[in-house]
Amino acid sequence: MQFLAQVFITSPLEVTNAILIQQSKNVWDYQKQGIIRAAYSISKPEDDTYDEIFILEAASIDRAREVISSLPLISRGLANSRVTPMNPYKPHNKGYFCPRS
Repeated sequence: MQFLAQVFITSPLEVTNAILIQQSKNVWDYQKQGIIRAAYSISKPEDDTYDEIFILEAASIDRAREVISSLPLISRGLANSRVTPMNPYKPHNKGYFCPRS
């Protein structure tokens, strides 16, 4: 099952910069295991910071939350997170607009 994980960084960059190398290593390890399928940064130009977005593959939402909670920014209280299950696109799932070749 796939999940969307949003990581909202709540601390200034001068605080978070010190652990970004470890954060990156942890994300890379999860990517090599096939748990984190995609990782993105979302810029917030208004305060020169960013948030992170991950697509995860996990057996349950609890496992997905466990993975995200283990990341240094979350485990050290420098960011908050939200994990949401991803479902098939609803219009296609309901049979609305199914183009034929």
